[in-house]
Amino acid sequence: MNLKIALHRDVGRLRALANDYDFLIQILIDKGDLKRAQASLHDLEQLNSQLKDKQINLTYLFDKTLVLKTSLRARDRGEAEEILTLLLENENSIYETRYIALINLYELLLTELRMTNDLEVLAELNQFIGQLLEIAEKSHSYLILCESYLLQAKLSLLTFNIKKAQRFLTQAHQITERFVILQLTAKISNEKEDLDKKLDLWEKLKEDNAPMSDRMELARLDEKILRMIQKLTIVSVQVSEEKVVISKEKKICLVCRGEVLGFSYACKCGANYCENCARALTNLENVCWACETPIDYSKPVKPFKEEAERIEIQEETKKK
Repeated sequence: MNLKIALHRDVGRLRALANDYDFLIQILIDKGDLKRAQASLHDLEQLNSQLKDKQINLTYLFDKTLVLKTSLRARDRGEAEEILTLLLENENSIYETRYIALINLYELLLTELRMTNDLEVLAELNQFIGQLLEIAEKSHSYLILCESYLLQAKLSLLTFNIKKAQRFLTQAHQITERFVILQLTAKISNEKEDLDKKLDLWEKLKEDNAPMSDRMELARLDEKILRMIQKLTIVSVQVSEEKVVISKEKKICLVCRGEVLGFSYACKCGANYCENCARALTNLENVCWACETPIDYSKPVKPFKEEAERIEIQEETKKK
């Protein structure tokens, strides 16, 4: 890396040099070499002042937050929060930048919540997860969508809202099955089983009004989860069936967020459920998540005519 930095510096490739420093700073932080990381950040700061490039400036600000996060001083961690918030609001920030900023901000707030038991911090965490969900929806990243619902489930446990936590876990599981996200299906199934086994423990914590640190330990809302999320990339999961369906009106399942292609179940409030998700709701609680009224599973809605025609065309093609 040092040779690469020297080469780019000698030939005057300053943008490439800035990217080298970005990579180096993150490696040094992972290794715990904070002194060299701080020195490299200083070099990147000088390049940033020289280049006056919007994207390089965003890179510098993000690396600065990574260095500040390593500090034990509340003032430094507070400055990191302020910079990350600015990155979220910056119109030049792409989805990936906002996603990484949210994860790091989430990590800072999680530490603050563990130390203070402040429910206002918990409200902030929920707000930022809402932004994660927005990024996932807009970028069609079902990986991030599932991880966001998993985090929401764990945050719900911190306020002893077991029903809400079970719903989020069910939603995450249905999405993994609908879009075949194999790396998360088993994990979320284990999370559901773990919650079922610990219902009595959660009830005991609620009765004792246990401190936030105890709740977080039982919910396993720790750094391991955050590190795992940071390894995700914003990807667009391509689902072939979504591309070939042509219909005048698109029906989206409230749970798995996929288009309803076969038989569905519609609530009077307008919410739609695909057949698999309707079955999952039956096993959990048998009520509509939108209006909390029972769903009449004896009256499934037939597939759209256009979908039926598509199936017939595919069958004829196979015969040929």
